[in-house]
Amino acid sequence: MKDNSKKIMDKIDEMREEIVKFHQQMIQIPSENPPAKYREISKFVESKFKEIGLQTTTKRKNVIGTYGNSESPSLILYGHMDTVPIYDGWTKDPFGGEIIDGKIYGRGSCDDKSCVTAEIFATKALIESGIDLPGKLTVISVIDEESGGFNGAQYLLDKKHITGDACLLGDGRGGYPAAYTGGFALATIQIIGKKAHALSFPDIPKYRNEFSGINAIQKMVKILEFLTELQQEYLQIETQYPNFPGHPSKVTTINLAKIDGGNKLSAVPDNCMLYFIINTIPEHDIETIK
Repeated sequence: MKDNSKKIMDKIDEMREEIVKFHQQMIQIPSENPPAKYREISKFVESKFKEIGLQTTTKRKNVIGTYGNSESPSLILYGHMDTVPIYDGWTKDPFGGEIIDGKIYGRGSCDDKSCVTAEIFATKALIESGIDLPGKLTVISVIDEESGGFNGAQYLLDKKHITGDACLLGDGRGGYPAAYTGGFALATIQIIGKKAHALSFPDIPKYRNEFSGINAIQKMVKILEFLTELQQEYLQIETQYPNFPGHPSKVTTINLAKIDGGNKLSAVPDNCMLYFIINTIPEHDIETIK
């Protein structure tokens, strides 16, 4: 085992320039989510999978490569190609892939194109080292992670395009192994009220009549208060599983991400939308939370 590890590490050292160049090329291909345009980067990664000797298929722009003959034991290496949008404030070209003082700059340079690069070249080193693999290795490079993974990993699992005994999930965290990745639930709450003139027919119970408005934003405040109280309950339980150093998410968290409501100062708002996500630790069952 030690000899095999050395062979692989030596191969990786030999491929250093190739690894860096490939990583730069990935960064130079926009794959922001939204707008979720993945054709170019999917083709680029698919080509590399084939080049290094993987049996390759692509499903909905998700690239799947396999190596080895035996079905078990089996391991999945996971990385995702999509990134969050670039937003404002960049001091470097977000699609430049520049190297400055030993660091590569660009959107996705860490999360998560670094991990896609790592899984590809770790697999290439394994193959080129001539090591007989006693099982099956599945390498996947997926889309849609930044918006929940429903068209990415979730789709591949639901359709049984991938199976495995274990999964090594790479997601730009500085090279430190963690024992779990948390679950999540996306939620949207809509409250529909009744529009009315805010001066003549405000939503004041004491003075309500048949023409009074129903303020959807005021009603949503009760939901916000409930979720704030629920967060306090979640703070009472910390996960017992090791996580990344300095990573604050040792508890289940509620992120109140976005709220929309009303359209005019002089009108009682008749609609309010709240968008939030609950990120869970293993000690909380996501189905129970739902």
